[in-house]
Amino acid sequence: MDIATIIGLVGGVACIVMSVITSGGTMMGIIDIPSVFMTVGGSFCALLIVAPLKDVITMLQVMGKTFKIPDFGERTLVQNMVALSEKARREGILA
Repeated sequence: MDIATIIGLVGGVACIVMSVITSGGTMMGIIDIPSVFMTVGGSFCALLIVAPLKDVITMLQVMGKTFKIPDFGERTLVQNMVALSEKARREGILA
């Protein structure tokens, strides 16, 4: 997971919590399970109405990739660079 994703999620939740606390309310005042179902479920159903199913599935896959750490093969790259540097040290830079 990218550090910016973590910072964004934590920062967003912190902003919501601070706005509730500084306004004198309680956290239970903004948590309403039926409203969560209506908002999240309604938004998803509206998405299904306006976009083809193929695009929705692609969007969900992209969202899933947001929370995975990409592997760029750094370990292999470093091993190759070390092997090349050892060869250059033993046989000369033109080897």
